[in-house]
Amino acid sequence: MSDRIERIVNVIERARASSVRSARARWGIQLLAVLCTLNAACGGDTAVEPDEPLILEVSVATSGGDPDYSYQIVAGSQTRTVGPYASTRFSLPRGVSTVRILDVATNCAVNGAASREVDLRTTSSISFEVACEATGLEIQLNAEGKDIPLGFTIIFDQVSSMKVPANTSFTMTRMEPGVHEVSVQTPYNNCVTPPGATVEVSNRVVKHLDFTLRCEAIERPELIVYTADADAPEHGAIEAVGPDGQGRRRLVAAARNPAWSPDGRSLAYEHWVCDAYDYWYYGCILGISIIDPETREVKQVTLGDLSSQPAWSPKADVIAVSRMQSTRSNIFLVSLDGQSTKLNLDATLNASGPSWSPDAERIAFLCVVDPLKSDICIANRNGTGFVRLTSDAHAFGRP
Repeated sequence: MSDRIERIVNVIERARASSVRSARARWGIQLLAVLCTLNAACGGDTAVEPDEPLILEVSVATSGGDPDYSYQIVAGSQTRTVGPYASTRFSLPRGVSTVRILDVATNCAVNGAASREVDLRTTSSISFEVACEATGLEIQLNAEGKDIPLGFTIIFDQVSSMKVPANTSFTMTRMEPGVHEVSVQTPYNNCVTPPGATVEVSNRVVKHLDFTLRCEAIERPELIVYTADADAPEHGAIEAVGPDGQGRRRLVAAARNPAWSPDGRSLAYEHWVCDAYDYWYYGCILGISIIDPETREVKQVTLGDLSSQPAWSPKADVIAVSRMQSTRSNIFLVSLDGQSTKLNLDATLNASGPSWSPDAERIAFLCVVDPLKSDICIANRNGTGFVRLTSDAHAFGRP
C-alpha cells in the first residue's frame, strides 16, 4: 500500500511541474490522491465498512402464572410492543446498540439483565426470559342445606364482582398487592351469607380464603305448569297457575313441553332460540333447559341438538328426550351435565314422545314402524326388550 501511495505522490509532483496549471486539473489530481489513499479500489488492502444497517431479532420467553400481556422492547431509538411468547425485529446501524425490555408487570421478573449492550457485527439475535408468579386469592365457596342456588356472587372491594357455582374453588389472580375486601352475595334470601373478609394480598403470592353459606328450603306452593301459545305463537311460553286458579304467571318464554322433576322442585323443558322469521323459513335451534319455578334460575342442559319433549326419569338421574337426526327421530337419555346416550333401537324406527315407567326401567314412546302410521311401543332403558304395543289403523299420541 505504501509503495502505491508513493508512486501517486510522485505523479502529482510531476504534474505540478508541468504546464497543467488550471485549478480544475489541480483539484482533480488532489481528489484522486485522496480517494486512492482512503479506498481499497485503488488496490489497497484495507476496505471501509459499508453503511447498510443490520437486523437484530429480539424474542421473549415468559413462564409461570399470570404472564404479562405485553412488553416494550427498546433498541437504540426504536420501540416495539411484543407479546409474552413472541419476537420482533429491528433494523439498526452497525456497531453496539443498547436493547432493553420495559413495562414488565410487578408479578414478573426478568432473568438476567433487562438492559444489554449488543454488538450487531457479531450478534444477530437475543432473547429475554421473564418469570412470573400469580398474585391473588384462591377462594373456596361452600354451600350447605336445601334449595342451594346454582351460583353466588363474589364482590371484590365493593366494586367488581363475578358469579361462581356453589361448592367450588376458584382463583382470582392479577390482583394488585395490598388490602382487599371480599364478600359473598346470595341471589335469594333463603341462604345466610358469612361476613365479608378483609385480606392482605402479597405480590407473587396466592392466598387461600374460605366462605361457607347455609341455605334453608324455599316455600313451594302447588303449581300446574303448561305451554301457553296465545302471546307467543311462534315458540310458546311456559306458565304456571295454582290449583285454585290463582297466581298465574309466566315462567319462561320461547319454551314448550315442561316436565316436573321427581322432587317437584325443577322443570325440564324444550327451549327455542330463534325469531319469527327463523320459525317460518329456516327453523329454530332447539335444546333442553331446567328452571326452578320459584327462583327462576335456569340451567342449560343441551343446545342446538334438536332435543325436545323432555321426560324426567323417576330416579332423577337422566332426562329422556326426542331428538331429530337426519330424517329420523330417536330417544336419547341426557344426564344433567349434558351427556347423551342414544336408546339402542332399530335403525329404521322413528321414536319420539318418551314416557317413563314408575320404576324408571322402561320407556314408552310413540313409534313409526309402518309408513304413515303411528303406534305405541315400549323398551327397556338400555334399548333391549322392544315391544310394539299397538298395530291397528289408528294413530296414537304421546303416551
